Amino acid sequence: MPRNEVNHLSLFLAKIALYARYGYIRYVVRQIPEGKDLNAVDLKILRSYEVTFSRWRRGQRKSQGLANVMYLRFGYTFILLATEGKHEAFDKLDSLHLKYHPFIFSGYMVTIKNHKPYVQMPKRRYIAVKRKTLEIALHNHGKVTRWLRSISPMKFRGVNDQRWKLCKEVNRRRKAAGLTPVVWDEIKPY
Repeated sequence: MPRNEVNHLSLFLAKIALYARYGYIRYVVRQIPEGKDLNAVDLKILRSYEVTFSRWRRGQRKSQGLANVMYLRFGYTFILLATEGKHEAFDKLDSLHLKYHPFIFSGYMVTIKNHKPYVQMPKRRYIAVKRKTLEIALHNHGKVTRWLRSISPMKFRGVNDQRWKLCKEVNRRRKAAGLTPVVWDEIKPY
């Protein structure tokens, strides 16, 4: 994935996690048909769901028991995030809850763990990565280091936790085989 696209994806996922931290835990994901005017779609959605960037207005809605909605778009995919409360337009949609139905997009997942948002690789992808990692665990040090570094360019805590677990397992196997361990500083993202 090109570096610019990685940065955009990272920003998109980080914003979802940030909003989740502030109570935007219900969500709906939709695709915009190819060829549509994205700016026109953005404006229509912002109006239809009363998306506001005014802190005062959001506070006012919250005090009335109404939900606030945020809109984020990555290319032709968009997500509407909502807080708890009533929202005439959003309540008509079949929404999901981040805690029970993680948002999975482009090989990453945003979920709620211990009341905090968390971005990591989904279980299916992690299992495939782990299988490949354990296959090469006893190969030469450089190959293993390059592989662990290449797993993901993302710097999210959840992804780093997964990378750390893989590194520990690789080093456990390498130690048993009498090989030099992989050093965390060589594989952590910068």
